[in-house]
Amino acid sequence: MGAYRDLLQKTDAEVEALYDAAMGHTSPGLSLYRDELFRRDAARRDRELLGLTRQIRWLTIAVAVGTILALVLAIAALTAS
Repeated sequence: MGAYRDLLQKTDAEVEALYDAAMGHTSPGLSLYRDELFRRDAARRDRELLGLTRQIRWLTIAVAVGTILALVLAIAALTAS
């Protein structure tokens, strides 16, 4: 394996193949399992945050539409009097 930059340029599939090949010549330590649990936890948090971000976006749109409607109604009430 070359420099770190070479690793960064590889696709996920290429890195997985390198990992699988290396695992055939070594025994996994406890950090492997700990790191995988941390990775899964981070992925789960990312999915949850993405869901919350989507909800906030729709709530922001709803508030903006409500504000515009309130403004239109206020202007209509002022001009009608």
